[in-house]
Amino acid sequence: SFLDVEAGVIRRIGARRTVLSTGGSVVYRHEAMAHLAALGPLVYLDVSLPLILKRIAMNPDRGLAIAPGQTIEDLYNERIALYRRYATFTVAADALSPGGCATRIVAWLTGGEA
Repeated sequence: SFLDVEAGVIRRIGARRTVLSTGGSVVYRHEAMAHLAALGPLVYLDVSLPLILKRIAMNPDRGLAIAPGQTIEDLYNERIALYRRYATFTVAADALSPGGCATRIVAWLTGGEA
């Protein structure tokens, strides 16, 4: 399955001091998440469901690993608990620009205020 292939690719990553933006479905494979956690901190960009729906509507050709009959809301509710479980640090990202998110993450990594 796609999830197994994705997890296999993740397990082969050995980079350190690198920003890696995975697909959202990687959280379904514990072994992949454990490998990523061994490489460094896992940052969860916490974005609300309404903003996610807006972003998806702006890019309708975007691929999503979603089961037949499952809604985006179902997927969000299913994944959010997994994201929170694995996160080393969480950024409330709704009101932040990409640069603002990066600033929060760097502050946390360097021991400053997050």
